Amino acid sequence: MRLLNIVIIAILLISTAVFADFKAGVSAYKAGDYKTAYDEFLPLAENGNAKAQTILGIMYKKGQDVEQDYSKAIEFYKKAASQGYELAKYRLSELGES
Repeated sequence: MRLLNIVIIAILLISTAVFADFKAGVSAYKAGDYKTAYDEFLPLAENGNAKAQTILGIMYKKGQDVEQDYSKAIEFYKKAASQGYELAKYRLSELGES
């Protein structure tokens, strides 16, 4: 859990244009309020935000307020990876995907 928190904080620091919804999602995620985090990240992910897609992938992989679903995790990771997002590529490799 600590590593994921570090990753999320790093995402925030690297981003040049952080949306309020993304910040709210990160805050909720760090607080363990996965439902709120999901609700904040989903619209961003649907609009192509690679960071939100990756975090949703993590949530599906771990079953955080969603039914654990590796297929959905891979789907979100692939969307983010197709945009060149390195963390998503790494997460895919962890699941044996490319």
